[in-house]
Amino acid sequence: LRPEVERLDMLQQIANRVQRDSLTCEDKLMLARNATQSDRKRLEAGLQFQNEAEIAGYLLECENLLRQQVMDAQILTDGKYYQADQLVQRVAKLRDNLMALKAE
Repeated sequence: LRPEVERLDMLQQIANRVQRDSLTCEDKLMLARNATQSDRKRLEAGLQFQNEAEIAGYLLECENLLRQQVMDAQILTDGKYYQADQLVQRVAKLRDNLMALKAE
């Protein structure tokens, strides 16, 4: 029984990390999106970009978080964690949002 409790505890810790990192990634994407919109308005006004390095930093941080989240989500899926599907969908949505923002 003890090994199973330890396994479930490990999976719960990984799930908590995925949730925490998802929130952080969502925040970084929001900051990048806002900075992108600000630069778009500057460009329309004939001014130069101002937030390029900041945006690149936010996107890089989010990419790094997502890389770990994908691995963690796979561990949760393999371990048959009860919320694995929901967390996988959340990570996939973040990845899609990141790709869409990078395409802008």
